[in-house]
Amino acid sequence: MKIVTPRVFVIGESVAIQEGLEGMLDHLGVPDWQTDATSDTEKLSEIAGKLCYMSFDTELNANLTRTGGRNNMEYLQQGIIATKHGSVLEHTTVNFVLLDVSRVLTHELVRHGDGTAFSQESGRYVRRELGMYIPGIIRDNPELLAGFIAAAENIEQQYNKLVELSGINQTTDFGWKKKMTSALRRVLPEGRANAIFFSANHRAIRHIIQMRTDRHAEEEVRRAFVPVFHAMRERYPAIYADGRSTEVDGIEEIRFDHEKV
Repeated sequence: MKIVTPRVFVIGESVAIQEGLEGMLDHLGVPDWQTDATSDTEKLSEIAGKLCYMSFDTELNANLTRTGGRNNMEYLQQGIIATKHGSVLEHTTVNFVLLDVSRVLTHELVRHGDGTAFSQESGRYVRRELGMYIPGIIRDNPELLAGFIAAAENIEQQYNKLVELSGINQTTDFGWKKKMTSALRRVLPEGRANAIFFSANHRAIRHIIQMRTDRHAEEEVRRAFVPVFHAMRERYPAIYADGRSTEVDGIEEIRFDHEKV
């Protein structure tokens, strides 16, 4: 049994297709429209918002007397997020891989259905070393810690005995291996480490960050999603600039000035 900590990797994001973007702006009659967005995600979000009101130029909408003149940060924070025009944030997504996270964490995560997608390491197909995250409330008590580790190692030993008794390593019949792996996993703990591929749009990500870094959330979950917030704010400052961090029980708790966008 190995002791693990959650690892988060940002591996993909929405990308603008420049040829299509230029064609759209040319068709609208605003070929010279520009933005100071620092990423394609922020650029696409601004375009989605401006398309709603045809506010690329006053000539596109007779009701407009001005286009605001705001930069990308001001436009998204003040014109979109502060006014709770959250659908604009649903058009762009981020792809994450979470490694060494327990099924306690993934069961919490997959509850976020709207604007998300998940592909999780299969317990039916995969057999590997048992990894466990040990919460601080256990780590801080030497007697509890020793008992926790002993219990986890005992489970792993008993599991390995069942593996030997099953003969799973002596066959090449993958279909039968799958059935046996699925049967044997029932003795493994919910806290065992696994991996999950997770994608979400920015409206959903903001909500997940606030929910899963809350002081009442699981410690492991909080430790996984604090880095998600910092990665998002670094890559997409115009979308996450209103995020505020306060330390609670040694872990950051993230709150957004504009909640439930």
